[in-house]
Amino acid sequence: MISPPPGTYRFVVRSVKEAVSVLENRLGPDAKVLSVRQQQQPLWKRVLEGARLEVIAELPRDSLVHSGSAYGEVLAKSVVTPVVSEGAAAVDLRSALGKAGFSERLLQLVQARDGVGLSAGRGLSADVEAFVIELCRHVKVRPLPSAGAPIAFLSDCHSDKNLALCQWLSCEVFARGSCCRVCHVESGRPNPFLELEVFCQAIGVEMTHFIPGKQPFVNPKGLCWDLPWATGDAEIGEIAEALDKNDVSTRVLVQNASYELDCIRANYRRAQRLGATHLVLTHFDQMRNVAKIWDLLTETELVPLFFSANDSLLSTVRLDPLKQLSGRTLGVA
Repeated sequence: MISPPPGTYRFVVRSVKEAVSVLENRLGPDAKVLSVRQQQQPLWKRVLEGARLEVIAELPRDSLVHSGSAYGEVLAKSVVTPVVSEGAAAVDLRSALGKAGFSERLLQLVQARDGVGLSAGRGLSADVEAFVIELCRHVKVRPLPSAGAPIAFLSDCHSDKNLALCQWLSCEVFARGSCCRVCHVESGRPNPFLELEVFCQAIGVEMTHFIPGKQPFVNPKGLCWDLPWATGDAEIGEIAEALDKNDVSTRVLVQNASYELDCIRANYRRAQRLGATHLVLTHFDQMRNVAKIWDLLTETELVPLFFSANDSLLSTVRLDPLKQLSGRTLGVA
């Protein structure tokens, strides 16, 4: 084998096996791998080409060099240069979207709409964008709750609920200028509040405590309700009655975006008993399978309120969650 000149080389492959083949057959035994990372690609590129690995390798200057070799035309000297893999074969869009994680139900949902197909010859990027736009039409939408309107948060995970509630309070106080309060609901199950109480003190928000069935109903004006994860019928009934009598129509289920879809579905069924209307996802930036969120939003009555992309309690939340989800799906968010 004729060795290429010494230097640093970049090449993109579809698998570790292909990377090893390039190293052995094109760069030679003296090549040293400096880094390997997965390329960030828009959805349409992942659909067409699959996942890609970017490899940076180096040939030491004391390695065998054959000047004027054929490799000089493919790999330029002493620079990072791509070694291009052969182009991917044409892919059926429906099949490719399925491999990307979109369920058959979602594909049928889009296909069933009059005049809309999964591929209309617009080019892959445009076809995938049209597919996402069509998915948005199947998601339930409601007007954003007005500033200071009563709202309740519930979750099976206390830390996720606390994060979402604090970020919503930050939005209400600093972005929307509302005077809100927090009602911490105590019931048969633990509902820790120390961190939330400290946060409320820091931003100047009043915090009250309420025990359903044992205290008179509170003034609902500007209240953000911190609910426990109720399980028993009696407990659920008491909390639901308190929410109804205080006109709390916005009831938010908070879930970790990294949860499996079946787990989120199970929690949604439980949250339905308390009349859950909206969804907040935490750790949105860590989510691997974006397709499952489209499944959830198109098969339930949940309306997305916001998606949290970091762990800062004072983080500015985006109030355009569908646009945020679409951008993440298309690789532009």
